[in-house]
Amino acid sequence: MVDYKIIHFKLISMKKIYFLLLLCLMTFKVSLAQSPVISVNPTSFDEEVNAGESVYVNVTIENSGNRDLKWSVSGEKVSFTKEDYADWTLPENQDHITDHVWLTQQHVWGLFNIKKQDEFDHEESPLGTLWAMGATSEVNPEDYMPWVAAIEYDPMSMIDETMSMLCMEEMRFFDIEFHSYNPHPMDGGGYSYTRHEVYRWIKPELYSGNIKPGTSYDLEIKLDAEDLVAGFYTGELVIESNDVNNPEVLLEFDLTVSGGAPSISVNPLVLDFGSKVIGGSYTKQLTIFNSGDGVLEISEINMESEVFSVEESQISVAPGKEYELEVT
Repeated sequence: MVDYKIIHFKLISMKKIYFLLLLCLMTFKVSLAQSPVISVNPTSFDEEVNAGESVYVNVTIENSGNRDLKWSVSGEKVSFTKEDYADWTLPENQDHITDHVWLTQQHVWGLFNIKKQDEFDHEESPLGTLWAMGATSEVNPEDYMPWVAAIEYDPMSMIDETMSMLCMEEMRFFDIEFHSYNPHPMDGGGYSYTRHEVYRWIKPELYSGNIKPGTSYDLEIKLDAEDLVAGFYTGELVIESNDVNNPEVLLEFDLTVSGGAPSISVNPLVLDFGSKVIGGSYTKQLTIFNSGDGVLEISEINMESEVFSVEESQISVAPGKEYELEVT
């Protein structure tokens, strides 16, 4: 026997579900119809400047949508997670931030630089870095200290806070926001954070703003070479916005800094090959160091004797860098 009450109830339920789906679809369409639309021009820059000087560029941010555009500027963000009890010796569980700084952690606290260390050291880990509480743009040079001192021996104090990290060899700065951190052996040493590089020579006049529909804003950005030595620099910024179809726009910067004078030093000044067997081939190295603030260009290397030779005779050494020359 057919129970018409149940059939009637099911029909009513289906109608309600259909109505709710239709309402959600209409709401979604209205949301799409009322949204900001961002366009940014230009998105890449190639500038030249003398050391100690600055150059200014403009980025036009336009909102062609029908809702306020909310935007902000930061470096390109990278997220990293080391799971609990993960093998810290594997590359996938190390954050290779620069050529000289690879952060990881064992099953107990704290962070160390596995590129230069085998384990955590309370006094200097992560080796080659200094830290300060706060964003790079907000802290002073004297605020930087070893990581343990910066967090006052309390790693939980950095959760949901921004810390500035200085990679000392390359003089590169990063803002790091920790999302989780497990310091105890029973927790497995996992942690997660989001980081982005802060290019101190790229200085926007504003870091966030609001643009009304149908209007635009010219964002002025200062490329500051006051503290830069001669050389070639690259950097990136990301404009994030509430445009759901285009939430991130990448800005790329190339800056050539001219001027400054190189200063050469060579070590050792004498290469002593000692007594060798006739007919053999022997190699020694000498280090060419540029301690000046201009690029060192070596156009020719002459040998007084044909017995000695070098593979490279035209060498370019950036300020503060060295070159290992092999003499045979």
